[in-house]
Amino acid sequence: MPFMLAKPYPRLWSLDAGVAMVVTDLHGDWDAYQRYRDRFVDLHAKGHTDCLIFTGDLIHRESLTVSDHSLEIVLDVLALQATYGEAVIYLCGNHELPHIYGFGLSKGAVEYTPGFEAAVSFRSAGE
Repeated sequence: MPFMLAKPYPRLWSLDAGVAMVVTDLHGDWDAYQRYRDRFVDLHAKGHTDCLIFTGDLIHRESLTVSDHSLEIVLDVLALQATYGEAVIYLCGNHELPHIYGFGLSKGAVEYTPGFEAAVSFRSAGE
């Protein structure tokens, strides 16, 4: 059956037919993101998958020893959406919501929101 993505309500998507690749909780891990993205592009080109669904929490790397590529991931997902249209869906997770609704997100002593907001501000100022 061919790919059928319906959006019966503003915040509801329904995959009625087709094959979806689902990715979640990358938390700024560029290497993992790149592997999944490249796998989707390859599978899509071969007709083996119809859509790529990110179910949130793509941002906020927690590691102090590994670089946080959250902003690069978000920008690349937007580029994927420009290329593949509705075949790429990015749903918000609890780590994305603070940046939409303006509240802080922390876990113990780690405060996630300020770092990402600074990266977005720096990127905007540099362009």
